[in-house]
Amino acid sequence: EIVDAWLQATKDIGIPCGDTFDLREVMGNPVEIREWNLQGLPADSVSINNGVMTVRSKRWPLMIDPQSQGNKWVKKKEGKSLKILKMTNPKMLLILDGAIRTGAPMLMEDIEEMLDPALDPVLLKATYENNGRLQIKLGDSELDYDKNFKFYMTTKMPNPHYFPEVCIKVTVINFTVTFDGLEEQLLNEVVAKEIPESLAKKTELMLQLADDRKVLAALEDKILRLLSESSGNILDDEVLINTLAESKQTSTAVNVRVKEAEEAAKEIDTACTEYTPVATSGSILYFVIADLANINPMYQFSLTYFVRLFNTCIDIAEASDDLDVRMQCLSNSILTNIFLNVCRGLFEDDKLTFSFIIATAFQRQNQEITATEWSLLLRGIGLLDMTNRPPNPDPDFFSEKMWDFVYAIQFYAKEHCGDLCEHITEFIDDWRDWALSEDPQTSPLPFNYDEVSEMHYFHILLLLKAMSPEKLINAIAEHVRRALGESFIIFPSTTMSDLWKSSTKSTPIVFVLSTGADPTSMLLRYAGEMGMADTLGVISLGQGQGPKAVKMVEEGQKSGTWVLLQNCHLYKTWMPTLEKMCETLEESNMIHKDFRLWLTSMPAAYFPVPVLQNGVKLTIE
Repeated sequence: EIVDAWLQATKDIGIPCGDTFDLREVMGNPVEIREWNLQGLPADSVSINNGVMTVRSKRWPLMIDPQSQGNKWVKKKEGKSLKILKMTNPKMLLILDGAIRTGAPMLMEDIEEMLDPALDPVLLKATYENNGRLQIKLGDSELDYDKNFKFYMTTKMPNPHYFPEVCIKVTVINFTVTFDGLEEQLLNEVVAKEIPESLAKKTELMLQLADDRKVLAALEDKILRLLSESSGNILDDEVLINTLAESKQTSTAVNVRVKEAEEAAKEIDTACTEYTPVATSGSILYFVIADLANINPMYQFSLTYFVRLFNTCIDIAEASDDLDVRMQCLSNSILTNIFLNVCRGLFEDDKLTFSFIIATAFQRQNQEITATEWSLLLRGIGLLDMTNRPPNPDPDFFSEKMWDFVYAIQFYAKEHCGDLCEHITEFIDDWRDWALSEDPQTSPLPFNYDEVSEMHYFHILLLLKAMSPEKLINAIAEHVRRALGESFIIFPSTTMSDLWKSSTKSTPIVFVLSTGADPTSMLLRYAGEMGMADTLGVISLGQGQGPKAVKMVEEGQKSGTWVLLQNCHLYKTWMPTLEKMCETLEESNMIHKDFRLWLTSMPAAYFPVPVLQNGVKLTIE
């Protein structure tokens, strides 16, 4: 909106400007952007604009990157020459010194809200000439400064507060995934699998356009050079005349190609947008899953894990030549399989909450439920003027608080409940009987008020919260059943073979325990079935067990055995080592394909988040 207002204002004043403003069009190179996409930068417009800012900005970039998308892209982009360190590294200045001298790129990960003052000269690019050599002062020493040196910083904090003195030294770039950005990313994933030829054509057109622009720019430069070098009558300069003629032919041909390419690109985009509902479903689900960590610190799922799961769901969805049927199959496969995968890592108490949030997230997206109605269920009335509230018809049944809530439903859901208070006052006995009945959540409202007023079932939830709050849990289950189906309120138990199929040599399997639960006997039984019981290594973690655990895991990686590390929550100080160990699992190609790492832990805020995010989780109660 700001950009549109700005463009309109410039046109009104008469300042020449383009029809749209897009950073990638102004400062991006299509060929370079495609290279970034191949290196792992997501292809949505937000990420590409972030990529342009990272590369083009004059100050060093500080990326707010909770999903590690920017971090992974920088690592792939810079390759093996990249030096990676954390702010806590005691040799930080020494490594930085080496990178500045040799011109190597450097990535500082997991920075906090405060930056080390020793970095100031680097952040401010405080270089100076000394006897013809470019130098910089770092700590007490003066170093030669190589102009090829690059410096990147990333933080996993989702909402850091940087002081102004930090912000003026760096370019803060927000890589946090947005709803629209993720929708665009998932659309690319769907299109790549469903209509790969369209995606290939789109890439081909983009490269062709980039080449054509390069040819035109080269011809322009050549003409300008020849004009500046030409002496005497221009018409006598044969080379110049021939170049001009060639330029005219080329530009005509290029313009025809550009027009054809633009038309073809429009057709391809139209074909791609048909799959948008599938991508929207995926995006809704991811943000529901990302919020689960607010319920329990063990409910962590990374975006990489989610996208991998999303792609698997597309592969296993039922095939159909009819696009509408195929879309329905894709949406059902994504919803059901992601739900089951996530559900097995949740405690029983939280599974219905998860189902309910999914159901209402889709309904809010489709505007079946308004933001005020949703807030009324979660937070209550808030600030509401009660001067027009009708008098309480039955103070013995309705407390003042309950009647206020009924009035709030009428006020916030005017379209469907505009005369709710009057109707209850007029037929108070019928409404009281309904509220006190055994199953009000499945009983019709008095005089079919819900059908007459075309109420959504969510409005009945609100009524039950006001009049019979103890029945609300049953009503939530009924709401989920009506919105998503029976399979979202009856939760299947997960078998060990399901876990095994979902895991790989690089994904740890985490048993999240409740008090008194122990999955060891279950694992030993399954290891026996798989012929791994004799080689299964088990260590109960605690003080002094760290080196033994590391040795056992290293041996398991080579020989392809299973390793069980019990009670991770009892060894808080060893958790960073576990995190590093699991990181190397992802990166190493030397691990035996049969190796599996099994972990057990009670819920603990200090359990390494990356292990939870990328691992397969199962709750044991």
